Amino acid sequence: MNTWKVIFATIVIFGAGVVTGGLLVKYSVQTPPRPHGPANRAVQPISAGGIRIEFLRRVERDLNLSPDQREQIDKIISASQERSKKLMEPIQPKIRE
Repeated sequence: MNTWKVIFATIVIFGAGVVTGGLLVKYSVQTPPRPHGPANRAVQPISAGGIRIEFLRRVERDLNLSPDQREQIDKIISASQERSKKLMEPIQPKIRE
């Protein structure tokens, strides 16, 4: 009877090791992110204006913004982009190099 307990304990320990190893492999191997939409769609650079419009659409949809709220957010983002553009102008050529 004691022999069966040892065999059973060995099988349980082995099974736990197999399950743990499988989970480690599953969660440690990172798969590259898949692109959204059709795979044959050409990648186009997104302009700052395009990013702003897409953000406004998503926020308006998710938060149910009123037209006034959307306009205020658009003004804030536009002003921020203009400030960023002015800051980037002097260093943009160095970045491109």
